[in-house]
Amino acid sequence: MAFGQTFTPDNLLVPLNPIGLDSNYATTGSQCYGCHKNLDPMREFWETQYDFNDRNDFLTNTFSGNPANPRPSTTGGVLAWDNVNAAGGDLIAFSNLLKQVNDEADPNQTINRFAMAMAQKLCYYANSSECVESDPEYRRIALAFANSSYDFGTLITELFASPLVTDASDTATFDADGVLFGAGAVGLRALASGLPAWFIANPRKATAQSLQCAITATDKLQRLIVCVSSNGVQKAFLDAFANTQTQVRNLSASLSSLLSSISNDSIAGQALAAAALIAANVTPVVAVRIPFGGDNHTDQNLQAEADQHVTGCAGIQSVITALSSNGLALTDKVTFATWNVFGRNLNGIDKVAQRAGRDHYGNHSIGVMIGKNVAPGVIGGVAPLASSSGGVTSGSLAAADIDSASGAAAAGGDIPGASTHIAYARTLGVALGIPSAQVSSDLIVGAGGKVVNAALSGVSG
Repeated sequence: MAFGQTFTPDNLLVPLNPIGLDSNYATTGSQCYGCHKNLDPMREFWETQYDFNDRNDFLTNTFSGNPANPRPSTTGGVLAWDNVNAAGGDLIAFSNLLKQVNDEADPNQTINRFAMAMAQKLCYYANSSECVESDPEYRRIALAFANSSYDFGTLITELFASPLVTDASDTATFDADGVLFGAGAVGLRALASGLPAWFIANPRKATAQSLQCAITATDKLQRLIVCVSSNGVQKAFLDAFANTQTQVRNLSASLSSLLSSISNDSIAGQALAAAALIAANVTPVVAVRIPFGGDNHTDQNLQAEADQHVTGCAGIQSVITALSSNGLALTDKVTFATWNVFGRNLNGIDKVAQRAGRDHYGNHSIGVMIGKNVAPGVIGGVAPLASSSGGVTSGSLAAADIDSASGAAAAGGDIPGASTHIAYARTLGVALGIPSAQVSSDLIVGAGGKVVNAALSGVSG
């Protein structure tokens, strides 16, 4: 949350007003009550201001024609946290209450908890590890942020110029944690002259390895290189995030040209920005927005849908072109995929028959994959529902069963139509180089679906 802390049953502070307390969890002394006594009254700041049941601020009717929940007669909630236990009438009042919550670990220097939390998030970004909250240097930065009226530029300037990041001098954070070499930050901590220290290199929890190297101030760089190079797993990881001087010079020229060509946040602009981020090894995943009809409950003559399919396909081409432009040659290193949480009605309801729009439809969706490990072709298809389902009549089109070996739509195939969405996720994982066993461990038991090997090239799951 905004304070960098979490609710636990150990929090003994009882809100001055139990407004919104869910009766299902209101039994005093129960495990659930310990958190809900604080969570539920705070939730009321949102629940009485925004109608999340319909997402449209208490409209008189929903898309389905059913009446929405009426706006509550009373508004506001209660924040009970640390030194604050007070009520407020709306979200503006809530924000003012947040400003009053202070960290009082040092009675001579109270600091706003929000400022502490934001500084900590930036510490994680800069160092791939936390800063010690009792560190005087860290507290100085958080206080400067609060005193600047929470100007984020001030926080960035103070932190990145601080020895917490530059290592120009010793800090309590360094003394407590040493140095973590990770994907987000690979750098050297400066040490006091002549004093030995431990550098810890543990880039990924998945390696289950920790490498410690004794480094002195006089030879720390060379010995660190030798030490890390002796561990094949960690060397390979660091090499993946490193560039030679020649690569950096070439990359600088390519990115300069690419970035200068971005003039707006259109699909083409997003594509160029994505290519730049990937080329610079800034992130392994980039999300871009390519509309293909969107939330078109109302779309007369399905015109927006038709128009956006034309621009959407052109948008996909923009991404592929950006990956191969400016000398980047990233098309064999990047996999492109679209993702939808659900589809839209294909037929079977009056709205579609009248070409007036489409509603949410869990029985069908479409995904596109493009990449080195993806085979060209069309997987699956549609078939009429055998019976009424999801508010639509029998005969309405839905995702067909799929034969995983051939990828063809086939009645009775080993991937039921209802499981094709999760089959897409499993297949995408393998296309990205993730072993299917690892993909399975990330999904709930009984999720269904299976890898469609017919959609893959050079890999299988």
